[in-house]
Amino acid sequence: MQSKPLTLLVALALVLCSGCSRDKKSEVYSTPQGQVTVTKQADGQQQQVTVQGKDGTSSLTIGSQIAPAALGVPFYPGTEQAEGGTWSMQGGQQGQAGSVTSAMLTSKDSLGEVLAFYKEKLAERKPEIYEMTMPTGKMANMVMEDGATSTTAIVITEDRDQGVTRIQITKSAK
Repeated sequence: MQSKPLTLLVALALVLCSGCSRDKKSEVYSTPQGQVTVTKQADGQQQQVTVQGKDGTSSLTIGSQIAPAALGVPFYPGTEQAEGGTWSMQGGQQGQAGSVTSAMLTSKDSLGEVLAFYKEKLAERKPEIYEMTMPTGKMANMVMEDGATSTTAIVITEDRDQGVTRIQITKSAK
């Protein structure tokens, strides 16, 4: 009688796993430098490339939604994460592991409104702020050292052609 519950458990596992294979597709390539694994979500929203070699492992993920906590700064209210502008990279050579995470956001508000928001929210972190005007529009850059562990940069640009303000937030772990 114990074989019936075991059979049901195996059948359930097969049903669950068969659904998993539709969510992701992975391909593995061998190169002289190491093994490369490319994984794509079935919906095309996220792609990951992992390179594993004798010097270590590195991974690049493109298209995943990133939470503000991963970047250590709030997202400007009402922004949307821009398609293809969100990515993270982890790993490196042995003993030199690090990471970079970046999100591209868009807002219909002006560069001035977005910059004022970040100046207020990040005032205690004392960011270095650079502002400039270019032929294509205005741009502002904020850089904050997060102790000895990471650096966060926010680049805010005016996109007159699209009628939006672009916000690129990048956190680099040392």
